[in-house]
This record gives sequence, C-alpha cells and structure tokens, in this order.
Amino acid sequence: MGLLSTSNMNKAKAMLEKNRHKVGELVGKATDQVDKVSKGKTSSVTSKIDEAAKKFSAGGAATEEQSDGATDTADTAQDATDATEATDSATEETQS
Repeated sequence: MGLLSTSNMNKAKAMLEKNRHKVGELVGKATDQVDKVSKGKTSSVTSKIDEAAKKFSAGGAATEEQSDGATDTADTAQDATDATEATDSATEETQS
C-alpha cells in the first residue's frame, strides 16, 4: 500500500475537516520555518500557501452558514491540498 493510497487520502481529508480551525495557524508556522531555512527564497510560494490555509480555516464557519456549503467545502479542500503540495515542493527545494 502506497503513501498516497485512496484510504490514506480519505483519512487525511477527514482529519483536515475535523481540525479545520487549526490548519491556518499550523501551516503559517510551517511556512515561516520554510522561509527561515530558505532565507526567503520560497516566500512567493509560502505566501500563497498561507493564504490558502487561512481561507480553508475560515471556510469551516462560512460553509455552515451557506446553503451550497458542499461546493465551497470542495473548493477549500482543493485549496488546502494545493497548499500542502506547494509546501512539500518548497521543502524539497530547500533541502536540495
């Protein structure tokens, strides 16, 4: 079973939804650390990641109030996935 199996992806999505309110803060700390290690070389990428994570965190309260919450949640989940992928690539760049 691979790291990115369907089962693992479903577990990760469930965990993100359960802890949506924490995502923005934790991603912010991670991107600050990446910027520090890369000496600012990845700041353009990490700023986009921060924005997506904050949008994802804020989306939890907003989607409860909206009638079309499923669509918004899917969009924000995709933003969080994109942010995670960008963080991974930024981390790989700094380790190279």
